[in-house]
Amino acid sequence: MKADKSPLMDLGRVPTGLAALDELLGGGIMMHRISQFSGRFSCGKSTLAVCTLINAQRMGYDTCWLDVEGRFAYKYFEKMGLDLSKLDMEFGLSAEKYFDFIQEWCEKHEGVIVLDSVGALLTRNESEKENGPTIPEVPKMIPNFLKRMTNVLTTRNCAVIILNHEKVDFDGAIKVIGGRAVEHFMTQWIRLRRMTMKPIKKGANQIGDTIEASMKKDENQYKKTEIELIAGEGFRGFTQTELKVTITPKKKGGRPAKVI
Repeated sequence: MKADKSPLMDLGRVPTGLAALDELLGGGIMMHRISQFSGRFSCGKSTLAVCTLINAQRMGYDTCWLDVEGRFAYKYFEKMGLDLSKLDMEFGLSAEKYFDFIQEWCEKHEGVIVLDSVGALLTRNESEKENGPTIPEVPKMIPNFLKRMTNVLTTRNCAVIILNHEKVDFDGAIKVIGGRAVEHFMTQWIRLRRMTMKPIKKGANQIGDTIEASMKKDENQYKKTEIELIAGEGFRGFTQTELKVTITPKKKGGRPAKVI
């Protein structure tokens, strides 16, 4: 195969529905790739992932959410426009089973799958130990899992979105769970940060936060944009893509055409 004939030359994208952020992303989240949304608590990581899933559903893709933290906000996300009847979901698994599930799902579907989040993963060994200090095992497993998925995604039309927590290391540097190895496997890495000096208010009451979204990788790294997160509503200015209707042609002697 010549490079100009590669199916990976022009990758499809799923827009987030936020114009400024999609411009930063070059159109949206890349298919065939692993993306990461990182940040501290309540900065909009899960909400941004849901925005992407809403548009993926409207484009005809399959969607899946791995609720590691057990905090999936069903009513809130449904209010935003997420179709729960079209969303696959798994929770209560060990880290090993989550990793295997992601690979199996991508091999059987075309769409977007979200892991929420890396920081809450618990290995089988850790779950069987009694309370007490232990050496974290998940950071050692993540690089191997990402290498497996990088290989799988070259042939599958799927996108994996990983939500990750940030922490301040002893040297003052901001790091994510999984260590430096994680950085090499992410094609798009969006860091979300609440801008404490730019609260969104209605009268004297604060109703939201201004979120700074910066690219840590990709050709637009170091560039930033600002988006507004309203409590209980989602991101201001979020727009859903135009709904695509797919018609499956009728086969001879088969079932009638199906409208999706």
